[in-house]
Amino acid sequence: NLRAILLGRRVKGGLAYAGAVEFGFCRPELQRALEPLHVRGPVLAGAPGRARWTRPEITVRVRYSSLTEDGRVRAATVVGFRGKGSRALSFILR
Repeated sequence: NLRAILLGRRVKGGLAYAGAVEFGFCRPELQRALEPLHVRGPVLAGAPGRARWTRPEITVRVRYSSLTEDGRVRAATVVGFRGKGSRALSFILR
């Protein structure tokens, strides 16, 4: 079951872990949207242990209270999604 979205930020050479968000989205609908994007292995450098990985084709807009010293979000909430090719994913918002 989907519990959180792991966030990535662009860095030289790929994507780095930027925290997680657990609020502001409809879990069942997002899980269905992510299923076809499933891949093996991590796609974010520095991400925590267990995760189910997907190709990074969905952009998640979040609101957060602050950033940690290492660039991770604190108290994040989803405010929007954008799919590859700017395909709207607003149905996922709660």
